[in-house]
Amino acid sequence: MFERKHRKEPEKLGGITFYISMLALAIIAASNLLHLPDLWDELARARAYRFAFGVVTGMSIAALLVRDHMAVLLHELKHASISTLVGNRFKGIRISRHTGHYQYSYTEKTAHHNATIALAPYWFPLATLPLFLLTIGDFMAFESLLLVIGIGYGIDLLSGIRDVGPHQSDLTSIRGSYVVSLAYLALMHTILFTILTAWAYQGLFGLKYLLYGLWNVAIGFAAYYYD
Repeated sequence: MFERKHRKEPEKLGGITFYISMLALAIIAASNLLHLPDLWDELARARAYRFAFGVVTGMSIAALLVRDHMAVLLHELKHASISTLVGNRFKGIRISRHTGHYQYSYTEKTAHHNATIALAPYWFPLATLPLFLLTIGDFMAFESLLLVIGIGYGIDLLSGIRDVGPHQSDLTSIRGSYVVSLAYLALMHTILFTILTAWAYQGLFGLKYLLYGLWNVAIGFAAYYYD
């Protein structure tokens, strides 16, 4: 069992598994961008305006309210969320006005996730995911969901992007330099944006269409490879 702490000078993270995952993310992002325009119609236009209003509202909330201790807490909770999801053991968390510290223990089996954990605060949709659960069932009209989930996404978007910078040890800890971290974050944000936008345009059908498009891309690669 090993321990890792954030907000300290970290070891370099990211090996072959991390770079393979980046290749997979690049394929998903490219496929989503390719197929997203197919979902645009007059209905999607009206929904896009409502969703965009929610996003702007969420970003405004983050700018005004998610600051100091709250911003640091959200940052560290994103580390903790991914760490817990991959099976690591929570060891402790400390929050101050401008800095935070999250500590966890990991095993050889989960060590390859450390790079993803380090980058989690800059992309993980911690505020959006719980709200997205409201789409299950008929808890709320779709037009209202567009606003609510847009607000959650806006909070995640601003709170993640404004933390990005070469001063962040999380970003400079990735093997291959700060640029690799930025590339990873660009891919993750592209995937999240296209998924949420497809849902906003056409609901569940939009998500299914992106999956169908990705399946066709995968089949196309396989056919080219074995041809």
